[in-house]
Amino acid sequence: MEKYLVIWQRKAQRAFDNQMLWYYLNANKQFAATFFRNITETVKRISEMPSIGQLEKEEGKRIYRSLLSHPKCRILYWYDDNELHIIDLLFANRNY
Repeated sequence: MEKYLVIWQRKAQRAFDNQMLWYYLNANKQFAATFFRNITETVKRISEMPSIGQLEKEEGKRIYRSLLSHPKCRILYWYDDNELHIIDLLFANRNY
């Protein structure tokens, strides 16, 4: 099975880091670890089969999709022939 090269945009990386820090400081280490595991497993799944996500919008040749990763977090991404671009993490409610 072909995997796509995963590229995290700064906005997505910042959202991930901020949410991890919030969970670590305000929830507990186990919850932060679960969040980390859910995100990384979902990104791995998307890199193996990027068309599984829900269609969000189309802009030119880019088709934006999202996939629920954590109970309150969706991963927004687009992909081309060999790269998967993680654009943002969308939260049902931001905790910070």
